Parts: sequence; structure tokens; C-alpha cells
Amino acid sequence: LIDAGDSLHSSDGKKYEVNVVGTLLRLLPELKTLDAINYSIEADYLLAEPWVCRDLQTFRCQIIGMNRLSVKEEDIYSTWVTGASLGDKEGGKEKEEDVDSNHKDGAQDVVKVKGTVEQRRQCYDLHGRVYSRLAEMTQLRVLDLGHEFRDFLEIFNKDNQETKFGGRLYSKYSPPISNTLELSLESGLGQLDSLKNMEVFGFEGVDHRIGIKELAWMAESWPRLRIMRGLHDPWPFAVVYSDPETQMLMEYLEELRPSVKHEGLGDEHA
Repeated sequence: LIDAGDSLHSSDGKKYEVNVVGTLLRLLPELKTLDAINYSIEADYLLAEPWVCRDLQTFRCQIIGMNRLSVKEEDIYSTWVTGASLGDKEGGKEKEEDVDSNHKDGAQDVVKVKGTVEQRRQCYDLHGRVYSRLAEMTQLRVLDLGHEFRDFLEIFNKDNQETKFGGRLYSKYSPPISNTLELSLESGLGQLDSLKNMEVFGFEGVDHRIGIKELAWMAESWPRLRIMRGLHDPWPFAVVYSDPETQMLMEYLEELRPSVKHEGLGDEHA
């Protein structure tokens, strides 16, 4: 897997032990290419020690362990914390006494809300530190954080959830990888403004929250961007569900940066 001490390549489709490639980032100053999209690194492990590969140009590896809120917890946060019922806030951070005074339905509710608020704060703090580490790699040309491994048998499994869209029947293949980077400006994505050499950005399979604001930021902040992986049609067959919102985002970026190519599963990687 290691080529001449300065690169690692993995393309056999297998999944490997978590964090196994993280050691290379710590020990190989000459490392320029980490092409290991089948591998994953936990955020805490990624941050535990500094990276010595200051000239890293390609980082293709999944970053996991971000301890994101679940859908239910996000609902709790939105309803109980950011809602108008909480009243006064300081700098966007809810005061503890506000939570106490506005949740009189029971001690369990108060504990649940406080726990959700604290988890979200810790999650965004972790996001900020991961972005900061990536932002130090100013020579990065390729940043690929996810990849979808699709199984024909699972796609056509009769038990798969199906939905109708545009008069056709589609199969919802699988949910995104959990506890990955959010990739929103709110979570700190703007720190990657330092990556002016960025040419390829990938987030296939990542549970991202990229929207209009994030795409506009990318279009302006990464002038050399030429390939994006994550907004493309997820599969070249009609039976797999194509998210209309994702299609809208791809069309929006095409308006901003028509030269950017959208590719993904089955396409030749740069």
C-alpha cells in the first residue's frame, strides 16, 4: 500500500481497521498522497498528535466520530433551544437559567435539553478543530472525505424502501455515513479558506449539510476547483432515488462555476 515512502493508495473496495492510516500522517514528513478512501479516521485520533506531512497534496480518507446530533435531538434543539420561547440569548449561546425557566414540564425535559445543547456545543467545537487541522495543509489539491460503495443485490432487494418521484418508482438505497463532518459554514467550514490550491472536493456518502450558502462560499474561496464529488446523480439507473434538492444544488453550482465537473461512483478519479 505504501509507495516509495511518500504515498498510500487503496482501491480494492475493502474496509479496513479504523485509524490505521492515521499513523502515516504523524510519522512521514514526505507524505504527499494519502489515497485511502476505504479507510476511516476518528476525529479524536486525528487530532491527538500533530501531522508532520506539511506538503500533503491529496487527502482521500473518511473522517468519522463527529458525535453529531440525531434527527430527534436536532428537533429538540430547534424546538426547545432556538425557538422564540427561550427568549434572551447571549451571542447565540443559550443561558442555562433560560433553559431552566422555560422548561417547566419536568426535570427530565430540562436534563434532555441541557444534554442536547452541550452535545451540540462539543460537536461544533470538534468540527472547528478538525477544520483547523485540515486548513494547515495549505498544499492540498484533493480533499475527498467519503465514498459510496453500492451493492447491486441490496439496490434491487425487494425489501428496499421505495418512493415515487416524477411519475417513476425509485429505490432509496441507504442512509449516509453517520457522524461525519457537517460541512456547513455554521460548523466552521470557512476555516478551509486557506486551501487555495483545492482542485477536487468530495463528500460522497457524507451526512453533510451543504446548501446554497456553502456552495457560494466554495465558488469564491476555491478558485481552482474543477471537480466535485457528492452532488452528481448517485447511480446511472432510474431505479435509484435522485434527491431533487441535490439536483437543485448541482444546478446552482453549475451557474456559479460552469467549468466544475460533477462526478462520483464509477467515474475515473483525479
